[in-house]
Amino acid sequence: MAVSIQTYGNNSPGTELELIPSAPIANELFLIKSLTSTQLNTSLTFGGQVYDFIYTGTIDLSALNGATPKNLAEASQYIIPNVITSFTISSAGQALFTETFSPAIDFGRVGDLLDSGTKMVAELAGNDVYRSSNNATDNNNDTVYLYAGNDTYYVNHALLTKVDLFYGGDGIDTAVYSQKAANYTIASTNSVWNYVTQKSDLPGFSVTDKTKTINTLFVNQVERLKFTDTNIALDISKDQTAG
Repeated sequence: MAVSIQTYGNNSPGTELELIPSAPIANELFLIKSLTSTQLNTSLTFGGQVYDFIYTGTIDLSALNGATPKNLAEASQYIIPNVITSFTISSAGQALFTETFSPAIDFGRVGDLLDSGTKMVAELAGNDVYRSSNNATDNNNDTVYLYAGNDTYYVNHALLTKVDLFYGGDGIDTAVYSQKAANYTIASTNSVWNYVTQKSDLPGFSVTDKTKTINTLFVNQVERLKFTDTNIALDISKDQTAG
């Protein structure tokens, strides 16, 4: 399966593997706002803020026999065939992030992507795509892990006070820029932040915009940088082009 993630503003689904994953939120707290054959919209109040969890796809409502469950706990009492093509979390009418799935998956696997544990890592084992927000503000940055597969990270953040981090994992992973390579300084480093040790001790590369327009990116286990005029292979030699 391939997962495509689009973030908005200062938001991110969070793809770091937690050594001790957070306890799941009780299904009773997810109130069903609407349920149709193409969409399930639930809401959760957390920290005084209301979040909408929107699942879009094909949902077979015949199993409900006319019942109208009020929350996910009641809905889970039924076997409801479903295939979900996209999932969005929003708040106050603003999308925080959207995930799309190819091929489509079911409700349970969408939940696995949010658990910050080994199930999330398994779901991100395909050729995944992460598009960073193009309207983040100064106190934000990305820390993106995409694990196995040939993954792609689209660099969209304007200059921020914190660097962005992209950990590609296994496979041939690529960071994509919408500018020419000459705009950037690419340097090897042994100081990429390590989430496990909580130190800057991982090998990788830094990519810095000479024009101070696009945010600095540190990468680990990323093999390609794709610019509008050339591709650079980080796993071969500096400045060598790659397909």
